[in-house]
Amino acid sequence: MRILAIDYGERRLGVAISDPLGMFAFPLTVIDIKKEEKWQNKLKKIVKEKDVKKIVLGLPLTLGGKECEMSKKVREFGEWLSSELGLQVELIDERFSSEVARRTLRSDGKTEKQMRGKLDMYSSAQLLQTYLDMINREKGTDTK
Repeated sequence: MRILAIDYGERRLGVAISDPLGMFAFPLTVIDIKKEEKWQNKLKKIVKEKDVKKIVLGLPLTLGGKECEMSKKVREFGEWLSSELGLQVELIDERFSSEVARRTLRSDGKTEKQMRGKLDMYSSAQLLQTYLDMINREKGTDTK
């Protein structure tokens, strides 16, 4: 079962996908929702072509674990995804996913300029891998 993860932003959506076994996350694309008029169609096409069965959506929280203004926007986006795509959308805490992705890319020698526009995609992959590790631990199929 493939799972799609989305790191929602008001300008871009970072998108990652799992392998068919649900063990590993891979960065897939960035959708610029400000520049691409038909970004919804692009997202629907990905879901259909990749045979996605579930969506994981990063929920922004404060460092103290409280919801913020952006949390409300993400929840509304999640409701739209669920109704539009007919899939289960699970919200998960996305604190630190962007920072972990940034540090990983830096350790690979990427500069801030090289990361620009791609960080959202890697953040969604980090978010998805965290989710996959959690559900695989629960099932007893952890890869670590």
